[in-house]
Amino acid sequence: MTVQREASADGSVKLSAGRCTFTFTRPAPGMVDVRIEGTDKGQFGTAALDEIALAIVRERPIYSDPALFEARKSKS
Repeated sequence: MTVQREASADGSVKLSAGRCTFTFTRPAPGMVDVRIEGTDKGQFGTAALDEIALAIVRERPIYSDPALFEARKSKS
């Protein structure tokens, strides 16, 4: 399965493959917001982590707050 990568003018990046999408936005310097819709069954390989690694290389450090994580069960 092919991973599609779309970069927007606002700096956001969308990865999609099959029925799953990762959207990476930059709400502030040093922050990355990751939204996952659908089910990741391994079809992305390392692509999602590669996007986070690029953000770390560009702007160190990156702020991560586990309290901001929100997960919703999707219907299969």
